Amino acid sequence: MSAFEPSFILDVVAEPPGRQQLHQPTASPARDPDEPPALYTIIHWPEEPAVLEALSASGELLWERSLDDECHSPPTVGADGAVYVTTLHGSIRAFDSEGTTLWTLEVPGYVYGSGALSSGRLYVGSASRGGAQPGLFAIGSEQ
Repeated sequence: MSAFEPSFILDVVAEPPGRQQLHQPTASPARDPDEPPALYTIIHWPEEPAVLEALSASGELLWERSLDDECHSPPTVGADGAVYVTTLHGSIRAFDSEGTTLWTLEVPGYVYGSGALSSGRLYVGSASRGGAQPGLFAIGSEQ
């Protein structure tokens, strides 16, 4: 395995004065590079809802979805192209590669990290909040 040599800057953002903007990109898993989307990113301004964006390999915006909450971690992308996003207040959402919401689930506590995929399940950890105990949640269909 070797590192690649970057050949272009994908995204240059002009920030509104006095505001901090965070980008948290995640590339799609091994797919045809000409088949969009190639990159998903979370755009987040403190104390405002984050936005999930899907970009082509050339950086063209394909679609965006408001997450209606803060998000402090990059999305997780499955081999089937599903995109999983966690938000600060415990919302977990799945989108298909066209941006259609597949499902939404609420877990107790704060969620600061991305989900991890293994054996057909999405694993998400949460921190305590308002009396809710921290937990590790395995999300997936029953076997």
